[in-house]
Amino acid sequence: MSESDIDDIWYLYIGIFFIACAAIALLALAVRSHLRGIPIGQMAQWVAILLALRLGWLFARIEKKQQDPDQRT
Repeated sequence: MSESDIDDIWYLYIGIFFIACAAIALLALAVRSHLRGIPIGQMAQWVAILLALRLGWLFARIEKKQQDPDQRT
């Protein structure tokens, strides 16, 4: 693996960290709003689900880069 590939994977991990933090915050917002009876909770749940799908996509990119570092994604 070249140094640029390692840097790319590092940036992907940083992106995963921030997306995971956002998903956790949205789920906390959904639970809090549900307990208070505010209808924004369902929207926050859907956004958290979309963020989780994005996380899965990023993990797949990392796995692909680690298996075949010569191929650019």
